[in-house]
Amino acid sequence: MKLPNVIFLLLISWSYTSYAQPSIPSFTGSWEGLLPDPSAFHFGIYLEEKADNVYQLTIANDKVSIEKELLSTSKNQVELSIDPHTQLSLTFSANKEKLVGFIKSGVLLYHIDLIQYGDGIYGGDWKPLLVKQLQDASIFLDVGEGVDGSPYAYPFIGDQRFSGFWAMDFNIEENSLFFRCFKTGMHFRATPIDDQMQLDMLFANTLIASTTLKRSTSAWQFSRPTNKPPKTIRKPRQLNDGWITADLSAGAIDAAPLKQMMVDIADRKFPNTHSVLIAKRGELVFEKYFDGYKAPIPHDTRSASKSIASAMIGIAIDDQILEGVDQKLYDYIPQAYQYTKDDLKAEITLHHLLTMSAGLDVNGKASEGTYQESDNWLKTTLEAPLKHEPGTYTDYGSANPFLLGVCLNEELEVPLATYMDRRLFQPLGIKNYIIQTEDTQTAPYFGGGMHLTSR
Repeated sequence: MKLPNVIFLLLISWSYTSYAQPSIPSFTGSWEGLLPDPSAFHFGIYLEEKADNVYQLTIANDKVSIEKELLSTSKNQVELSIDPHTQLSLTFSANKEKLVGFIKSGVLLYHIDLIQYGDGIYGGDWKPLLVKQLQDASIFLDVGEGVDGSPYAYPFIGDQRFSGFWAMDFNIEENSLFFRCFKTGMHFRATPIDDQMQLDMLFANTLIASTTLKRSTSAWQFSRPTNKPPKTIRKPRQLNDGWITADLSAGAIDAAPLKQMMVDIADRKFPNTHSVLIAKRGELVFEKYFDGYKAPIPHDTRSASKSIASAMIGIAIDDQILEGVDQKLYDYIPQAYQYTKDDLKAEITLHHLLTMSAGLDVNGKASEGTYQESDNWLKTTLEAPLKHEPGTYTDYGSANPFLLGVCLNEELEVPLATYMDRRLFQPLGIKNYIIQTEDTQTAPYFGGGMHLTSR
């Protein structure tokens, strides 16, 4: 997918009364500092059933606790709204031993399991920045002024295992510049004090981390941990995640070239290699992580997520939710967008979308870079004229699986993310994953952006 790996920037116009506010130049420039607690973004989530459909929610790290008593908006599930950008959607297991579902924050759906450990009390953990502890506590901020006079801000953290913030909704109030991360739902408050900048990071209006930044005097440096190749290759750990593990010898695999590969990766001859796994005859025989990655850390799979999309279409056909690959696209498009259909578009089938041969102008008006910058992704994609007759030309583009997700979502009686979890991930033993939503911020985006562990 084309969304940038580090940040998504949206400039929004603003106005303020000059005598009550600092000028933009007091904010502008490059700033840097250190987060005081590298584990501040590893939370425990605890849910206690207080009364019928009423729950006490606690989200806490070692120093901060967010506590709210909330009413579920559903009697069949636990549906709780923490703030406008953060919600919980959970379902009890058959024996009520756990709650399974998602915490939605920003555009991300973090899959979580809350295990029962007391009467009506459930708990689990949530890592909005993917890791339990940052290996590099550096934080950077670039603030500037757009050509139209509006402010912008780029926040970065030194730990490159987190795939980055996407900042938007910039607004100056009193002495501070406010903005939020569209991706994670986190809010930021930057306040200039003399020639320094205080940066506060908040979830659900609660201060999670605060630090003082100084003006940068040189180019930012993002550190990478030193990779130390092991002298021996060990059998991958058995993690009860569906993989049978075995020694290399069981697969008659020579260890020598793998040892050399690890040396080369450590020497940065193959940059940005974060993990290497080898399976033979259904057994995992080699597993090694680099640059601070470990088995439990989800990785942004980018457009490899499209494989998940096609798998879900096949499952939905088996479940008779979709009739088959020859079904027409516009059989599933909502009535509000049927006006975009013409004689040529009417011939687009699910098969065409699956094989990237729908004829969409995926490098132009139906490109990911175009529809993701619009106010309505589906409207923009469907209004774009076709480039080719359906079925005559294959052209890779994320608009194809995006439309597949729309089709499936229209036919389901449960949320698409729940259906994916029940029919694909749970049967495979996959629990640790994150789904990116599309512009509605409710349905999974089939074009890419899922986070999965290597295993």
